[in-house]
Parts: sequence; C-alpha cells; structure tokens
Amino acid sequence: MRGKTIKIPKGVRTKKDLIDYAFDHKLLTKNQYSNMLSHAKRHSIKHLSMMINLMNKGSNFNESHKIAQLRVGA
Repeated sequence: MRGKTIKIPKGVRTKKDLIDYAFDHKLLTKNQYSNMLSHAKRHSIKHLSMMINLMNKGSNFNESHKIAQLRVGA
C-alpha cells in the first residue's frame, strides 16, 4: 500500500511554499519546519509531502524520512 501525501493546495508551487503552508496550518513544529527547509534541498516535493503527513500523525523526523524513502523515494 502506498502512503498518502498531503493534498497540495493550488497556491503551492515550490518546496518552500509547501513547507510554509504546513507550518502556517500547524502541521509542523518550529523545529520540524527548520529541519524540513534544509531537507528540501535534497528531496522531491512528494517526499516532503509524505513526511509532513507522517509527522502530523505523530512520527518523528527520522521515522517519517525512512518511510517516505521506501514509499516515494527521493
């Protein structure tokens, strides 16, 4: 079964927009936000979207990264 990614709103065009959207809608903490900004340089928007969804459901950064790597890839 493939994991779900968060629905990307129309105004979101870049990785930074996605991370800012998630932070503004309280899907990420401040620490997760800053980690995701540096993480975004190396990974796709689908990978980041899945990570945000997993972290919102209670996984930590490392757990969500490993799951996203397996299901979506980089």
